[in-house]
Amino acid sequence: MPLELVTAPATDAALIDEVKEHMRVTIADDDAQIAGYIDGAIASLDGPKGLIKRALVTQTWRLHLDGFYREIVLPLPPLQSVTHIKYYDLDGVQQTLSSSVYTVDANREPGRISLAYDESWPPTYHIRNAVEIEFIAGYGDDWNSIPDDLGVAIAQVANLFYDYREPILTGTIQSNLPFGAQAIIDRYRVQSRVRT
Repeated sequence: MPLELVTAPATDAALIDEVKEHMRVTIADDDAQIAGYIDGAIASLDGPKGLIKRALVTQTWRLHLDGFYREIVLPLPPLQSVTHIKYYDLDGVQQTLSSSVYTVDANREPGRISLAYDESWPPTYHIRNAVEIEFIAGYGDDWNSIPDDLGVAIAQVANLFYDYREPILTGTIQSNLPFGAQAIIDRYRVQSRVRT
């Protein structure tokens, strides 16, 4: 399931003020450092390598598949829309599939692509990554659109990075995340996998 980032999420300078409020930091001396910790906290959650396997703020991705499947489950919920589906036909020429051939279910999580009534997937050239699906995912265009508790998790993880520059040791057990952040992460973690 090769995934390719096409358009990264926009950063929001207002996020630093919210996180600083959570940290109870009132001076601007550490703003650059805190911004780096926020980026690290977001990276630990967002995208295909993040802990929750979700797109937080609007971003565009390309999913490459070896062929079509009865139902295609898209990674990184929530799905906003599918931009296009392209495929290599039997002559090895890339074609754009008409949107009338398939339906997109962005209401389910994760989002899915299925055949429209009385349609069939076209045959594809026998190569790897013969199908390309470009889609837009995320809760919205800015950080205010993510669920409030995910914002709290970002703030808690950034605060942890700010307060402790090394892993925290409690007895013989190493704790990497605050309990509250871990509970939020567990609640939002995507469990299903995309068929490849």
